[in-house]
Amino acid sequence: MSPPGGPLFLGIDLGTSRLKLQVIDTRAEPVAEAAAPVQMSIPQPGWAEQQPSEWWSALVDACRDLFVQDSLEPARIAAVGLTGQMHGAVFLGRGGEALRPSLIWADARTTEQVAQIRHDVPLANLTRITGNAPNTSFTATKIMWVRQHEPDVLARTSMVLLPKDYLRYRLTGDYATDVSDASATLLFDLNKRTWSEDLLDAFDISRAILPEVHESKVLTGCITAEASRATGIPEGVPVVAGGGDAECGALGLGLAGSPKDEGVLLSNLGTSGQIFAVTNSPQVDSLGRVHSLCHVVERRWHVMGAILSGGVALSWVRNLLNLGGQGQVYEAPEYDTLTTEAALAGIGAGGVLFLPYLLGERTPHMDPDASAAFVGLRLHHTRANMVRAVMEGVAFALRDGLEVLREMGISLTEVRLVGGGARSPLWRQIQRDVFNLPVRVGVAEHGAAYGAALLAAVGAQAFESVDGALAGKSWGEISQPDPEAAAEYEKIYTRYRQLYPALHGI
Repeated sequence: MSPPGGPLFLGIDLGTSRLKLQVIDTRAEPVAEAAAPVQMSIPQPGWAEQQPSEWWSALVDACRDLFVQDSLEPARIAAVGLTGQMHGAVFLGRGGEALRPSLIWADARTTEQVAQIRHDVPLANLTRITGNAPNTSFTATKIMWVRQHEPDVLARTSMVLLPKDYLRYRLTGDYATDVSDASATLLFDLNKRTWSEDLLDAFDISRAILPEVHESKVLTGCITAEASRATGIPEGVPVVAGGGDAECGALGLGLAGSPKDEGVLLSNLGTSGQIFAVTNSPQVDSLGRVHSLCHVVERRWHVMGAILSGGVALSWVRNLLNLGGQGQVYEAPEYDTLTTEAALAGIGAGGVLFLPYLLGERTPHMDPDASAAFVGLRLHHTRANMVRAVMEGVAFALRDGLEVLREMGISLTEVRLVGGGARSPLWRQIQRDVFNLPVRVGVAEHGAAYGAALLAAVGAQAFESVDGALAGKSWGEISQPDPEAAAEYEKIYTRYRQLYPALHGI
């Protein structure tokens, strides 16, 4: 039970498909939540946009549900934290109006700008400063695209904000961002934790159109009277800087970078997949195969590998195998049925390998043109073999990122599994044996909104530190890899790693 009448802390998470709210109390326990949908527009293949005004409407709707339907007392909200989708760009005019729809993280129209950056700035210099290689997701490429294709928009732009920071502007009237979100723009100095003047000059982007950057727990403004009337959050409630959704999600799962987190790797297998390790100093791969970013905790950083096809690959093969002749569609088998069959297919899926690049790939290849492939299919193979190969292929793709971290000298001793993949007993077993590391599964899985609420509580001094807010949070029992299975997967992984070089360019 939450302490009656005590202060509460609100986390706001602006996702790609939903805006989520999470409220916690002074014991860091969740007490209420709400959500509202947001829509994505695809004006052309490869483009992805959202209307900032619809984000605000979603926040207003979610707050109405929180305060009216859930009967939460608005006066108890003591601080607000923000998180959300990273990399996007909101172009604001002098009156604070959005001049065009936001180009969000999934927008891949900026391949020409990525090529220009690769030509103009040596990769070694770029990774040394930002910790990252150029990619179509990054905000810098979006600003450059607008300058080239919509120069009138950039000429009228007074501020470029990241998605969650547009909500901050609507809530407080302030232009601000945090170090974790800013470090995912390709315009940020990872070591100095500030905008890079060298890169701003190289990309011809004015510092004047970028907001001030703060550490994640720092107060950046307070709820205005206008925002209070719209949302119900009391006027004057402080809003902290917050963080990107990847970092706040990791924080919500207990990875703050304290000594107890040393050697811990987070494996988040959802629609896509990420591996995430916190470091006490910037750790950079000079080849840019992984992302190195600021964490939401002061003097802490993290390294993240990202794959684009995780659970979506299992959904894809499930749908693919339901198609019959002449367009006939059969009833889709349940996932439990598929994974039960896949378990019987055995390690290695009877010799079938799957390269899971259905959407291109980031780690380690950073290749938007990479394609998926089944290799080794024979007449005797069944649905079970194909499904097992997909599940193993996704685990191998995550293992690729783990190997890059090892090359960087990051020691790993344990993996914590989260996301939909952690709820599948077979996928848990496959990850454990493919990684050949002990694994744990979270007892309670909190999302990015929970991490944002924690930052709000720390900023409001309900806790002395993030580590204090996480004290007492526990994970499930540890599960050790099976030595025989791990040895078998090591051989199969060696074959898997030969697929991309062999098929690249075909």
